[in-house]
Amino acid sequence: MNLKKGDLILVSSLESAVVTCIIIVVFTDDQYFYCYCLEDGNYVLVYLNEIECILSEDFAPEFSVPSFFSVDYSFYTASFDTYSHFPSFPDDDDTEEI
Repeated sequence: MNLKKGDLILVSSLESAVVTCIIIVVFTDDQYFYCYCLEDGNYVLVYLNEIECILSEDFAPEFSVPSFFSVDYSFYTASFDTYSHFPSFPDDDDTEEI
């Protein structure tokens, strides 16, 4: 099978279901592919042995991929607010001896 970007493929999933995907990127000598699933709209990594057949060559060769790094500043603000932690330890000077 000579697979390339934009091909529409039939992929068998772990649940014994079959889904259609568009190949976005081909990795490591056609051993695995980054794909967009048409049924659920998710991006998945598909291995060569999961591909049943090619449904259509050059189905969507110019399929646009959203940039994973174009996140606005609000994401970083929310992450900082959620995951930042500043522990406080009592100072030795503040404790009184009895």
